[in-house]
Amino acid sequence: MCYSAMVRADYQNFVREYGAKMSIKDFYEIFWRRLEDRKLDVVRSAEMAFATPQTEEEHAVKDLIAKHAAARLVELTEDLEKQKARLVVAEAKLLKKVTKLATKDKRIALKKIPWLQAHIDNLQRTHALASDARFFPGEFVPMMLMQDRERILKPMRFRLRPPHVPPSFDKEYDGTYNARRNKLKGFWRKQYTNCRGVVVLTNFYEHVHRHMAEGRELAPGELVKDAVVEFRPEPEQYLHAACLWARWTGQGEPDLLSFALITDEPPPEVLAAGHDRCIIPLRSEDSDAWLDPDQHDVDVLDAILGSRVRPYYNHVVVDSSDATGEPESDP
Repeated sequence: MCYSAMVRADYQNFVREYGAKMSIKDFYEIFWRRLEDRKLDVVRSAEMAFATPQTEEEHAVKDLIAKHAAARLVELTEDLEKQKARLVVAEAKLLKKVTKLATKDKRIALKKIPWLQAHIDNLQRTHALASDARFFPGEFVPMMLMQDRERILKPMRFRLRPPHVPPSFDKEYDGTYNARRNKLKGFWRKQYTNCRGVVVLTNFYEHVHRHMAEGRELAPGELVKDAVVEFRPEPEQYLHAACLWARWTGQGEPDLLSFALITDEPPPEVLAAGHDRCIIPLRSEDSDAWLDPDQHDVDVLDAILGSRVRPYYNHVVVDSSDATGEPESDP
């Protein structure tokens, strides 16, 4: 399953190249909602797209992004000061007597302080980094669809929640950030025949067994270890990854736009590196037919997926310290 990827981040060029329009209304709504719901995550590159606003609407979006950053900065700074004080107290206690509580307090503080400082530095950063474009399940990412015969970029959550299911579906089926091709005519049929999109990627990441990623057998007595592998197409190119999407509505809940990447059997080099699924990059000339909401013929859609681009994927084991979660917390 594709658990992480790098979305194309140069949105101004993106809009010009694909003739797509950014749905400012939807971006405004998602950033406004984030002020109240701190669990809502948006890929950083989507924020950077509003770094130099040109219109009144874009300025309004940038203001929401700044308000969120300011509020988050206050929270992180307060927590950082608490952890620094916690460390001072714990070290003072340990000078007198070693206790489990003081040892634990010191350990947690030493982990949290650099984590908090890194997040503060990241919030205050104004220049873009390549890592800003990397997204994970649960984050909102710009996805391209067709609406009123125009290509539109809308922010959608990378984990698809179909219509007419309870919110608990997200926890019960937490792998729905991918949709298997062999399930498109069954479980995903309504989305497949009605709601299709494209996310333009530069590369993607998978969890695999390290020894397979390194092209070797396990050594005698060696335990199987996990590794994060980056797959990048050769020659370098943008991958128009086929997606399904849905608009979920629920009483007393805000509407949710969400999507899943369609995956299929992998090419030999991906399988050899230890992974059994791969995204489906479409040919650019098939994009309009794929995005056309009036196209419901599954034979036509199957043919589009079958005539995909088939690049060779180089892979490299990357630092697996890509976890986005907070260090050990208090019970």
